[in-house]
Amino acid sequence: MNPIHHRAATRSGILKSAAGLAAAFSLLLAAPGCGGGSDPEPETRYVALGDSIAFGVGATSRDGYVSLFRDRLGQVVGRVRLDNQAVPGIQSDDLLVQLRDDLPNGVRSAVGNAQVLTVSIGGNNLLACANDDNTSVDVPCMGSGAARFQSEWPQILAEIRTQIGSQARLYVMTVYNPFMASDPGFGVADPFIRQVNAVIGDAQLQATYDYKVVDVYTDFLGTLPDGTEKTCAWTRFCEPERDVHPNDAGHAEIARLHQAAYP
Repeated sequence: MNPIHHRAATRSGILKSAAGLAAAFSLLLAAPGCGGGSDPEPETRYVALGDSIAFGVGATSRDGYVSLFRDRLGQVVGRVRLDNQAVPGIQSDDLLVQLRDDLPNGVRSAVGNAQVLTVSIGGNNLLACANDDNTSVDVPCMGSGAARFQSEWPQILAEIRTQIGSQARLYVMTVYNPFMASDPGFGVADPFIRQVNAVIGDAQLQATYDYKVVDVYTDFLGTLPDGTEKTCAWTRFCEPERDVHPNDAGHAEIARLHQAAYP
């Protein structure tokens, strides 16, 4: 089966099955220690939305940027309860479905009760257009994926702020380009990645819906002082399997950028 069609056919099943696993996993991470008595310390409710990067894929034991940001946030505000609602593989339309489903104890309810929200979305709108080893992409497919994001991102924001009425501090990360600058794939993918990021960074949307952009895209460009390509140091894309996900160092860097953006 064509890998693009296969991803599309299985996306809804992944959304349903992984959502429950993600929620259960996040509650385990956030659960207070066992023992008698109640904890009088107030807690900050942090909800993470998005894709596999937010879920923690690529990090050891799934302790990705969301978990790391929760820990750093706790150093500032005290006790933090994390509800990680991220689902690997989802695209912008899937996130809209999550936000609109009025299920008991679901994403909509979690977002409404959150004080801090982070979002990682848009990458899969484009990644679905790559072949299995991420060496080539379907350019018309990427154009379509970016266009869908451009249409759906304002709807996502309106759902969070207007329909749900969330007053949470909202942080949205940009999509990074996993290719090295010398790779021909960089130039092919970059216009579509920048198209997605331009929508995320739209000044009017930021003002209307009150959110901060965490610019991972720009931070992941270029090289480290020792000359190492940042994408090789912070993702698994330079390894034989060409995995686009951040490694532990990449997740730590994304968490650092979120911490720098807070509050």
